[in-house]
Amino acid sequence: MNEQNPRYDEIDQYEYEFWSIIEKSFGIKLGGMSTSASPYVGEPIEFIARFPTKFIQLKNTPYCFSESKKVIHFTSLPKLYSIVNDCSLRMYNLHNSNDSDEYSYASALLKTIYQQQGLNDEYIESKIENEKAFSFITSCTSLDNLNKEFFWQKYGSNKKGIAIEFEIINNPDDWESFYISKVHYNKLCEFEKLICEWSKLQNKNKQVQYKIEMDQILGLHKSLGWSDEDEIRLISILPDLHYGPFQELVYKDTKPDSPHNSKIQFFKLPLCDKTGNFINKVYNQRIEFFWKLIPKIKISDLHFGPEFETDKDFDKFQIELKSYICDKMNCWLPNLPKRRTDLNNH
Repeated sequence: MNEQNPRYDEIDQYEYEFWSIIEKSFGIKLGGMSTSASPYVGEPIEFIARFPTKFIQLKNTPYCFSESKKVIHFTSLPKLYSIVNDCSLRMYNLHNSNDSDEYSYASALLKTIYQQQGLNDEYIESKIENEKAFSFITSCTSLDNLNKEFFWQKYGSNKKGIAIEFEIINNPDDWESFYISKVHYNKLCEFEKLICEWSKLQNKNKQVQYKIEMDQILGLHKSLGWSDEDEIRLISILPDLHYGPFQELVYKDTKPDSPHNSKIQFFKLPLCDKTGNFINKVYNQRIEFFWKLIPKIKISDLHFGPEFETDKDFDKFQIELKSYICDKMNCWLPNLPKRRTDLNNH
């Protein structure tokens, strides 16, 4: 029997150390780790740790929202019609965010590590910008916030808009490269713990380069100043395995006065009808496994702002809107017509 190659033992030991500090810091099981190394003991090694691509692996962690199958998205009436007409929900990349420090807030902590690896600030900033380009989100919140004036004022067209109630109708355990989580505000203790242990490891083993692809985790942290949003975030990252069909649904867009206008893109998530099938029947017929791994979401209800305006009888308007949505999306909204949201009763 041949003895174990000492190089394998060396690589296994370094990998185990790195794997352990990540999982202990975050309480998350890694999705995997790739290794590249020369065959000789003591020569350079590179590890790239990957956070889970399967959402089920985030169960029982702070990055898994499982309190409800329904979430609220505040918007305007024209944007509701755009969603209905497209039969899809736009997930914009982080270059479209109102927070200019989006993603950079958490990723800035990683600069310490990158600098220890000899990477310059220009490269680091370029890496962050690229990761923002391929992290796609839709911002929602819980149904508990329907009767809070702040949300209608800021996100519901100054109380004149609409809140769309979206319902997840497939099992998120089946999702891959898509996640739903509460956003964490000013909670970076896990990162700080990781950075501390990672730095020790990097200083001890200078011939080893340790990297982590943690896009989906970094995209779920924001500074405390944004905590009023109480955001529940649907997020996706560009998948390696299903790049082709994913990229088919990525489109360019612009945002007035945005410094990142040329970098704004969105992923067009197809919506479902009352039967659980994609409204656009083309996607039900696709053979790629990707279509079984993405969220299936439908519009389950609408809520109207306390100052919602229409040029016709309000009940008649709702009945017509309800019929239009049924025709276009095969979704029936049984709770319409209803009253405008009354903030005074809460």
